[in-house]
Amino acid sequence: MGIMKNKEISITLLLILTGLSFMGMKKQNYTKSNFLNTESAETIRYTLKDSIYDLDFNILDQYFINPPNQYRIIQYQMSTSIDKKSVAKLKSYGIGGVQHSFAWNKGYLQDEKGWQDIAQNVDNAQKAGLRVWIHDEKGYPSGAAGGLVVRDHPEFENRGLVRIIWRGDGKKKTQFELPDSIEFFRATISPVLNGEPVLNRSKEISFGNGIVITEGMKGNWQISVFGLKILDKNTQAQSTVAQFGQTGHYPNLLSKDAVKRFIELTYQGYANHINNIGQKVDAFYTGEPNLMTTYWKYDGSKARYTYIPWEISLPEQFRKQHGYDLIPYLDAMFEGNTPGTKMVRLHFYQTVAEMFTSNYAKPITEWCEKNGVRSLGHLLLEEYMALHVIYYGDMMKVLRNFHIPACDIPIPKNDSAAWEFWMPKFISSAAYLEDKPTVTALLDPIIGGNGMNNLSPEMNRLKKTINMAYVCGINQISTYIPIEKYSATDYNQFNQYIGRLSVLLRGAKSAAPVAMYYPIETFQANFVVSPEPWNKIIRNYEYLQKTLDRIASGMLRNSLDFNYLTADAILNGNVMNGLLEVGSHSYSAIVMPNVEVIPLNVLKKLKKCAESGITIFWVDATPELGTRSEEHGEVKNISSTLIRNDNPIADLKKITNKDFNLDIKSDDNKLTIGKYERNERRIYFIVNDSGIDINVDIKSGKCKIVKIYNPVDGNIMEEEIPLKKRIGKYEGLFVVEK
Repeated sequence: MGIMKNKEISITLLLILTGLSFMGMKKQNYTKSNFLNTESAETIRYTLKDSIYDLDFNILDQYFINPPNQYRIIQYQMSTSIDKKSVAKLKSYGIGGVQHSFAWNKGYLQDEKGWQDIAQNVDNAQKAGLRVWIHDEKGYPSGAAGGLVVRDHPEFENRGLVRIIWRGDGKKKTQFELPDSIEFFRATISPVLNGEPVLNRSKEISFGNGIVITEGMKGNWQISVFGLKILDKNTQAQSTVAQFGQTGHYPNLLSKDAVKRFIELTYQGYANHINNIGQKVDAFYTGEPNLMTTYWKYDGSKARYTYIPWEISLPEQFRKQHGYDLIPYLDAMFEGNTPGTKMVRLHFYQTVAEMFTSNYAKPITEWCEKNGVRSLGHLLLEEYMALHVIYYGDMMKVLRNFHIPACDIPIPKNDSAAWEFWMPKFISSAAYLEDKPTVTALLDPIIGGNGMNNLSPEMNRLKKTINMAYVCGINQISTYIPIEKYSATDYNQFNQYIGRLSVLLRGAKSAAPVAMYYPIETFQANFVVSPEPWNKIIRNYEYLQKTLDRIASGMLRNSLDFNYLTADAILNGNVMNGLLEVGSHSYSAIVMPNVEVIPLNVLKKLKKCAESGITIFWVDATPELGTRSEEHGEVKNISSTLIRNDNPIADLKKITNKDFNLDIKSDDNKLTIGKYERNERRIYFIVNDSGIDINVDIKSGKCKIVKIYNPVDGNIMEEEIPLKKRIGKYEGLFVVEK
C-alpha cells in the first residue's frame, strides 16, 4: 500500500511462544482451562509444512481456545537479537513469530559476524517455538540487497526509456541539441494529424555527436528521440537511503541476471549460513519490489523526463507475445488516444507483466520451494489499479506467483471513521485464484493518515482494522507496532483474538456468490506515462477507479462478498447449473466495472454465462475495444446488445448463496458479515464495526442448532435457533451451521 512513511525509529519488537496440547472437551462448552502450553517447535513445523488447512473441526475447536503460534502475529524484529531474555519478556505478549533480517549496518550481507548472529538468532527463535520470516532487504524496496546488486554490476542498474520531442512544420533544415545524460538509440520524424503523430508514417532520421538534424516534411511534424537513462534520482529507492543506509542504486527487476544476483546475495546467503533452513524458516518476505517508474517527490515539482520501464530483451519478448515490432510504435507509450495507440500500450504492459513475473516472482518462489520455505510477496500501492500497471504491468499476475500474497493495511485515524480500505480483496482474490490458503497483511500504524504521531494506536482501532481486514480475506497479520505502550495482558488478548480469527478462516473457502472482473486491460490501454508523482497520476484514472471502489464498498457494506476474477480465470472456468465455477469457488453473478477493453474470447464466455443464467452487471460502460485490432468490430457488435446497470447494489443484494440458511440482523443494522465454507460447514463472521454494543437476532427456517465461537474469550457454545447475541463494539463473532 502507500509508502509515504518514515520508519526512522528504533523499535524493540517482541515475540512469544504459546502452545497447546489436546485434552478432553465437553460437547457443548469448551474453555481455555482444558489446555496446556506444551507446543513444540517440531509440532509447529509439521503443521506449517503439511495440512493445517484440512483440519477436522474437533482440532480447530481446540486451536480456537488457545491459538498456536502459526495463527498469531508475526512481529518485526529487525537488527535486534533474539535471546533467552527477549523471548522470556515477549512470552507475556502472546506473539507467534518474528520477521528478522541481517543487521541493517555497513556490513549488510558481507560481515561474517553478522551471519553468525543471524544463524544464532534463528536457532534461538526456532528452539523457542517461534515462527521465523526472513526480510529479504535492507529496509525497502526489495531487490537491491542494500545496493550490492548494482555495486559490483553497474550494468544491472535500473534504466528507463525516455523520449524527447520537438515539433515544427514545413520542409526546412533544423538542428536540435540532445542532453548528454541519456544514451540515445533512435530518432524519428512523423507527420502530425489532429495533434497526434501518425506512427505508421514515421521515418528514422540520423543523429550523432549530441545533435539531431532534420530537413522537416510537408505539414506539421514531430521529431521523437528515444534513449535510456539511469533512474538514480527521485525514485522510491532513493527516498529510503537515509532511513536504511541503502545506496539508492536499484537494479532492473525485468533483468533475469540482476534478480539472479539478488537471490545469490540474499536468499542463498541465508541458506549458506542457516543450517537446514527449511526446518527453521517459514517464509522469505519481499517488500515492495517495483519498476521505479514514477517521480517520488511531493513538493509540487515534476520529473524532467517521463520514462517507461525497459530492458534489453523487452522488444524481443514483445514480438514473441504479440507478433509485431514494438520499436516503430514507441511514441504510443507517451501519447495518443486512438485504438491503435491503446493496443500498443496494452501489449507493452502485458509484456512487462510477463517479464516481471518470469524474472522476479517466479525465480524467488522456485528458490523457496527448492529450499523448503515459502515466498511472501508484498507489492507497492496495491489499492490503485493505475499503479498495478505502472509498477508491475499487471499486479495480480505478479502476486499470484508468490506462495503467500500480502499487502499492508492502514489503521484509521479514529475508531469512528468509516472503513474505506477494501484493497485486501485484490490480495485475497489472487490467493483464491491459485488455491493458496494464507493471505497476509502488515498492520501499519503510519499509513492511513496517522503518520508518526501514534505508532501504538488504541486497541479499538486495532480491532476495527483486524475485523475489516479479515472480512476482506486476510488471515495472517504481521506488524512493526511498538508493543511496549500496551499492557502485556491487553496485547496478549489482542493476539489471541487475531489467532482465533485465523484458526477458523485460514483454509476456509470464501462463499462469495459474486465475482468482480479485474479490468486490468482497460487500465493498461489507457495509461500514458506522466512526469507527476503517483498521487497525482492516479487522478487521471479516477473515473475508472471510482467505479471499482464504489461497487466494492457498496457490496461489502451490505455484507455481500465478492472476489476478483481475471480474464484467464473466466476463460478457464466451467459454466454449470447457472454458476461459473473457478477453482473451488462458484459465482452466480459477475460485475463488470467500467470495462472499456476486453479480450473477445472473454466477452464471448460472458455471453455464454448470461445464456446459462448467470447475471452479468455492466457498470458505467460497455466494452469498446478488444485486445487486438481484429477483435474490435465483433466486440462492438456484442457490446451493442448489452444493457448497463450503473447502480447494481439493490439487485446484487438479492443474490445469495442458497446453502446459507441463517437470517442475521441487528437492531440498528450496523453489521458486516463474511461467509465461508469449511469441512461442509457454513461459517458466518459477524462484525460490529461501530462504537457501541449491538444486539443480533439469528433466525432460520431450516437450521435448528448452531455453534457460537467467541474470538474475544475463546468460548465455544452450541445454541438453539432462534437466538439473540450481543456483540461488543469493534468485535466479531462466529456462527457456524452444519
